[in-house]
Amino acid sequence: MASLANCSASAVTLTEFSRLSYLADASGVSRKCASQLSGGGKIPLGSIIQPSATLRSVARGFLPRPLRPPVRRLWWTLANRRATYVGGLAVPSRELRAMMCGLPYADDAFFITSAMSLARTLVNAIEVTRQTRIVDVGCGVGRLAMGLLLQRREATYLGMDSHDRYIWWCRRYIQRKHPSFQFEHIDVENERYNPEGKTIGEDFRLPIPDGYADVVHFWGVLTNMAPKHMLIYVSEIGRILRKGGTAFLTAFVEEQVPTWSINPSDYVSYPCVGPLHVVRYQQSYLHSVFTSHSLSVKAYSYQTVDEKQSEFHLEKR
Repeated sequence: MASLANCSASAVTLTEFSRLSYLADASGVSRKCASQLSGGGKIPLGSIIQPSATLRSVARGFLPRPLRPPVRRLWWTLANRRATYVGGLAVPSRELRAMMCGLPYADDAFFITSAMSLARTLVNAIEVTRQTRIVDVGCGVGRLAMGLLLQRREATYLGMDSHDRYIWWCRRYIQRKHPSFQFEHIDVENERYNPEGKTIGEDFRLPIPDGYADVVHFWGVLTNMAPKHMLIYVSEIGRILRKGGTAFLTAFVEEQVPTWSINPSDYVSYPCVGPLHVVRYQQSYLHSVFTSHSLSVKAYSYQTVDEKQSEFHLEKR
């Protein structure tokens, strides 16, 4: 997904902004910026994102390279210690949301609506109770957890992510207040998000017992994962799901394409920047991987999530 982390220009045109905010429904931040751009020309990115991002870019030019990692960690802690409260629920800072999810999510209403929609997809498919065991792999900044809480849905929830700073935020602002919602950092490699993480081998196991989960949520994870790791993670979905359990995931899939493609040209409207920005699979191949791990496709929606992501509901046989 396009994000501010991939935007290095000091200003954007209406066309460039549209690519960054392809998820927006002309609300909040997106509508305001679009109106400013409608007359042509450019606007400074500083009017779209928080000024701290601009200050960070300036500081990067003055800091010696060896000092950048510790200063970056300190900046992140200070910049994102605060939270915005919506209906009594803490949500991440606007910049953190934009960096994680894309520019439109900097808008409070857009972010909350997306969290509610994510939870509604799950709640409409299965009955969620306090005893329902949900494992959210790639939980990010806790959108699903927030959506469930906003809908007054308690559950036995475990969110996992390779980005330790997202887990730090979720523990501080979600787990402390709602102890049935737990978050755990898994320090595993991902060329895009955690390139220095521990190598994932065929013996890799998530720290979850066999058959533990009623639900596995894998939203927007296969889309930015190396194909060799996809095979391992789908195996893990099959292992940790109980019989009859459900997995919800998204993927870029097409039929008349190679088995898998990384950053395929002319596929999405936004530029693919950096490793694993878009990982696309041949639909029949992905189905065969699911089948090999006792996962049957219960429901499928073509290109209904974000831009060109398709939605799968899988059931453990």
